[in-house]
Amino acid sequence: DHQRLSTRSRLELFIKVCGAVSYAHQKLIVHRDLKPSNILVTGNGEPRLLDFGVARTLEPPSTGDSQADNGHRTETAGLFATPSYASPEVLRGEIAGVACDVYSLGVLLYELIGGARPFGSVNLPPSEIIRQVLTSEAPPVSAAVPDDPEVATARGEESTEALRRQLRGDLDAVAAKALAKSPAERYASVEQLEEDLRRYLSGYPVQAAPPGAWQRATKLVARNRARAGAIALILLAMIAGLIGTTWQARVARQERIASDRRFNEARELARYLVFELQTSVGTLPGSTPVRAQMVSRSLAYLDQLSAEKTADQSLRIEVARGYLQLADVLGNPFRPNIGEPARAKESYRKAIAILTPIAANSPDNREARLFLARGKVMLGRSLGFGAASSEGSELVRGATEEFARLAARWPSDFAVRSQGAIAYSSLAQSLSLQDGYVSTSRLEPALAAARESTAQARAALQLKPGDLETIRQLSSSYKIIGDLTELHDRPGATQVFRQALGALDLVAPQDRQALTILGARASALLGLGWNLGNLGYYPESIADLEQARQLRDRTSEQDPKNIQALYFRTIPLRDLAIVHQMAGHTAESFHAFLAAIAVHELLMAQSPTNNLYRFSRAELQSSAANLAIKLGRAAEGRRLAEAALPVLRQAAEAPGASSVELAIAARSLVETEVRPLRDPRSALAFAKRSSQLDGKDAEIQEILAEAYWFNGDRVDAIQSLQRSLSLIENQPTPARQALEKTLHRYQTAKLP
Repeated sequence: DHQRLSTRSRLELFIKVCGAVSYAHQKLIVHRDLKPSNILVTGNGEPRLLDFGVARTLEPPSTGDSQADNGHRTETAGLFATPSYASPEVLRGEIAGVACDVYSLGVLLYELIGGARPFGSVNLPPSEIIRQVLTSEAPPVSAAVPDDPEVATARGEESTEALRRQLRGDLDAVAAKALAKSPAERYASVEQLEEDLRRYLSGYPVQAAPPGAWQRATKLVARNRARAGAIALILLAMIAGLIGTTWQARVARQERIASDRRFNEARELARYLVFELQTSVGTLPGSTPVRAQMVSRSLAYLDQLSAEKTADQSLRIEVARGYLQLADVLGNPFRPNIGEPARAKESYRKAIAILTPIAANSPDNREARLFLARGKVMLGRSLGFGAASSEGSELVRGATEEFARLAARWPSDFAVRSQGAIAYSSLAQSLSLQDGYVSTSRLEPALAAARESTAQARAALQLKPGDLETIRQLSSSYKIIGDLTELHDRPGATQVFRQALGALDLVAPQDRQALTILGARASALLGLGWNLGNLGYYPESIADLEQARQLRDRTSEQDPKNIQALYFRTIPLRDLAIVHQMAGHTAESFHAFLAAIAVHELLMAQSPTNNLYRFSRAELQSSAANLAIKLGRAAEGRRLAEAALPVLRQAAEAPGASSVELAIAARSLVETEVRPLRDPRSALAFAKRSSQLDGKDAEIQEILAEAYWFNGDRVDAIQSLQRSLSLIENQPTPARQALEKTLHRYQTAKLP
């Protein structure tokens, strides 16, 4: 106000604040107390975000100073909060996510541009402010501008009405979306709020208020007032050019040679943009947003080409290949992607539809058969990622059989061998994964497929030594073998995980920092670290898992729009939490669980309907709840359990619930330290269904035994635990020793 900053200047300053909050979120920190007194601005106009004393990666403080300021900071349900700036969920004492900072930023924006708070004047007591925040809707910011000429003058406007006119419309919509009562109706992230304000400043329609065609046209002219006349002339010229182009197209049919030459030149340029440039850009850190823009343009080009009824077989194959490449960028669940799985599946299906008749009519066309098999593998992986899918499994199985035929026909073809390695690896995962967890139900065929994948990868490397993608796949295939071996032979799996790491030594020194290789190293370290933790080598385990966490964090921070990289950050955090717990490091385990939950909050903001993210977050919350209670934080433990258990129960009660979902729900319901929420009867029903689906999983049998025990059935508890012991290694590992100790307790102790 003292500097008389205009609305535009205020928004530019506010966008810098958004950038600081967004950076904190990427570091898994939610501020939870954003307000003017926590944001200082230097003399040259640079904001500094202060006071992270109540942040702590979503962890509410148990002690602290509740010093009040002009916003009446108060303590509500164990949380320090400033009611005028706190979101409804924070004031209700619920677990705070990124949405609470979006709300607080909405209050700041409202006050910064409109001169008033949405709720509560300075003189109101905290209780009344809280009541208003929880029960009332904020008026539009343009309507809330005070009838005070100084407010308008401080914003460089001649009158209060002039300021209201400027705020009316788009800025009303932006502020309202940020201040929505329900977190689901707010901006999903600070980045989205920031982007909408940038759109406003650039003269584009904001996403908070989707415009019609007339508004878009108005915005276009407003952005280019000085050039409006020129734009009109350009549009007229484009229309005239379109008419002329149509006529020229007819003439071109009479001049086929010249037309073909021009077409081939354009085709070469498009091929470079779709294939070579996409591949090159994909190796750069932070390239996901650029790739997203390239995808949009490239898909338009491919759709236009695919609509042409051409007999040019090579062109049709090229179009299909383009769809495959762009589908990977859109949503390949095992590669960096921009988080649009539905569009990815659509593009995979387009490629398959184009290639199927070509491959059927031309069995000697290696390219058509190769790309068709690859398309089926990738579509199958997409359909099968995160949930059982008969269609996905069948696609992968059929494609793998085709790769076997291709390898027999063209044994010295590098692409056939390298893509075959991916196909067999995909088959192994299709046979063994359920909801992201390894299952024992089809262990032997899964192991056979993974071993064949390593054989295909080694054959490919004989043809093209040093190929990064093939080396990555070789390491990944060893990792799969290790995961499967660990289910029945943990000591034997250790060597396989070391092979996964050793495979990466084939990479030339100058290529070892490539994103694909760093990702493979993180994955192999995760396998080895988890394995060592289960064998009781806790310091070595934690060191490997911590190294994997740092690699995953670095990759994600370099490319913040990459949803897959964000999801991958959760895995080392979860593993660290469990290993710390096994090692007796209760506080460290609890903090790792909270950090993993924080990443899931970011994921849920990006994909609110993703059931995998929701279920995984609930599992983490259930584990963290028990640790919170153990650490004497009963209120926090109850909140975590109350958030988790209904989600886990709902997943288990669904008709198509997997053995993993059923087992996790059963364990959580019987082990929860929030005693009123325990439900041994439902836990036993879920555990029995899980065992029926996968009777060879040692952990499921252990959970079933526990459910029997808490239902007062000693005999079945002992039998189930004995089955669990029969399914794991005979060596005296910590896991076996723990099971034997539990068996002794079941045999001698009183029933609960």
